[in-house]
Amino acid sequence: MNENQDGKSKGFYQDISRITVRGLSEIALDFNAFYKELSLRVHPALTNVAEKDLPEASDQLYAIIETTEQAANRIMDNLEAMQQEQNGIQTGLEALVAEAGLPSAAQAQAEAVLDQVKSSQDRVMKIFEEMSFQDLTGQRIKRIVTLVQAIEGTVQEMLVSLGDRFTREEPGTERKSEEEPLLKGPQKSGQGLDQSAIDDLLKSL
Repeated sequence: MNENQDGKSKGFYQDISRITVRGLSEIALDFNAFYKELSLRVHPALTNVAEKDLPEASDQLYAIIETTEQAANRIMDNLEAMQQEQNGIQTGLEALVAEAGLPSAAQAQAEAVLDQVKSSQDRVMKIFEEMSFQDLTGQRIKRIVTLVQAIEGTVQEMLVSLGDRFTREEPGTERKSEEEPLLKGPQKSGQGLDQSAIDDLLKSL
């Protein structure tokens, strides 16, 4: 009776072992296939980002800085020229208003134009003040460029790491046991658990 029960228990545990090993082996093979597929998809994508997208983004941002700086300089030059012209007009109008014997109507008109010139000069000064946005914008864009370059460096480091993992071969490494590949998880090409190893392992149970 005891021998019969022992035999049944042994058979039960053997069945459980076979089912467990088979399930683990299938998971290992599926994960190994997924790992290889991931390497084929992720590595080229990261390469494209590191070698094309991020450097292009940095170049575009630098181009924006350069273009806006050139435009701001042209605006400043025109404002300075306008300011000089307005100063000349103001000087002439002030001399005209101060001239003795000027008809009252002409003097009133000259004073009105002089007020308009002064108002225009105030607007020019405000534009000068508002042009400070260029410096702030340039500084912010440069910070973004620095961030993009930092990301580019990180991606390149990832590429080096992934490249080593996906391409490095380690021939001559022998398995210590038939069960070891299951414990190690996904392996490189030629090192992972193949179907013959699974069959041998199942037969040994």
